[in-house]
Amino acid sequence: FVYGWTLAPLAKELAARSRRAVVVVLTLLTLTLSYYAVMVLIHDRFTPLEFVLWARKNPGTRMVWFNPSRAASVADRRAGPDDKIAVDGSFDTWLWPAYGAKLSRPVLLLPDGATPADIPDDVKWVIVDRSWSAMWGHKNLTTMGKMWKLVAKGTPPESDVRLFHALEHDPRFRLVFREEHSNQAVFRRVGTY
Repeated sequence: FVYGWTLAPLAKELAARSRRAVVVVLTLLTLTLSYYAVMVLIHDRFTPLEFVLWARKNPGTRMVWFNPSRAASVADRRAGPDDKIAVDGSFDTWLWPAYGAKLSRPVLLLPDGATPADIPDDVKWVIVDRSWSAMWGHKNLTTMGKMWKLVAKGTPPESDVRLFHALEHDPRFRLVFREEHSNQAVFRRVGTY
């Protein structure tokens, strides 16, 4: 749309001169947009064609192709349809998988600075998804030109790992998933399945 809109003044000017020129410009525009559409279809990094074809053969899949290891996605694969989940999150936390396929799971957003005492007794799962500082917080990541070298090499501040460390030592919870480079974790309440 943007590409076509930027060519609108040129197409208008050409139309005043010649209908043939308009046909040529519109043909080139159509071919260019078609080429880009095919390239996106083949090379899309977020949802490539092979995943679309796989998902078509696996109806009901809830996997996020480009990052299946976010805490909410891991909890979604393990939790029951009505299990209550508490989330220790911040900017860029993924929530929607935690609610489940039928949006039947209660999800509690914990306040900043939460402690294990803030987690109600009926919570079966605790998600820690505080990825932003770990992924994008390296002090030398000042331009996107440095991204591939420094992404996922940041150090989370204490506020991003406080609850994680507290739950590691809480006998009521067991760590069932950890991805340190993106500061993701899932804890299950002991004695719940």
